[in-house]
Amino acid sequence: MKKAIIIISAVLAGIILYIWQDPQLSKKVLHQTEDLVTPDTTTVYKWTDKNGNPVLSNSPPAGNIPYETIEYHRDTNVMPSNEEKKRKN
Repeated sequence: MKKAIIIISAVLAGIILYIWQDPQLSKKVLHQTEDLVTPDTTTVYKWTDKNGNPVLSNSPPAGNIPYETIEYHRDTNVMPSNEEKKRKN
């Protein structure tokens, strides 16, 4: 069992060293994995239109309409929970 762990560790260390030594490959690996490290955020603008309907958009409303800016993280659940639904009712 110890031999298997040593062999696997050596192979992983070799792969890491290979990637680290090759600048092009290193950049490619970092670019492909940066989504895993840094979650994307999206800015959403929320306001009420002249009919009283809520509006969500990726750009602010035209004119002098008051709006709210909301930052959504792609790894966050944006659906209201049952508890939040119960509180609103």
